Amino acid sequence: MKMKFTSLAILIATALTASEAVPTTAGSQASSTGVAEGLWIETIDAAGNSKVSFTPHQEIVNSTSFEAGNDVQERASVEKRREGCHASARISSSITDAANLLLLSQYAGTQVRIDGRARASYVYQNARSFICAYSPGWKPKSAILATWDWVKRVKCGVDRLGHGQVQEGSGDWTAGYTFDTDRFCW
Repeated sequence: MKMKFTSLAILIATALTASEAVPTTAGSQASSTGVAEGLWIETIDAAGNSKVSFTPHQEIVNSTSFEAGNDVQERASVEKRREGCHASARISSSITDAANLLLLSQYAGTQVRIDGRARASYVYQNARSFICAYSPGWKPKSAILATWDWVKRVKCGVDRLGHGQVQEGSGDWTAGYTFDTDRFCW
């Protein structure tokens, strides 16, 4: 599926922040907290008006597989946002890995491009994989995968939730994973 992003801000999410209503879709499978599994796209215009569309997980299950390289490197946060781990929440790495791959499979080619300040996420079971773009730009999918892998193997540990700065490409971005109803990005 090839998507063209032209709005001021793009939000791909399956749940809204804790203070807002959590969307569900009839006929789609929901996570243990009632959040519908799949890809939510919210486009926000300059006036703050939003348009939401939803693609159920069942329509997306045949995603392409990606693998991060084995060479996890020591990292430096060259941008202003800190990398971090969730204080106590844990989710099986097999579930967060699946959510990560499902999110990346929504972008055609080998790069993810986001025009403007935006966030993208994919909820699978009780996990949310996310990419936060604090400025427009592009990142190789391999760099996003390497960030998730670094969070799991170096920064936070297996089954522990967290996020890190995405290296390579252009723009100030972080990527990580958390539980489905948690706040992320901003």
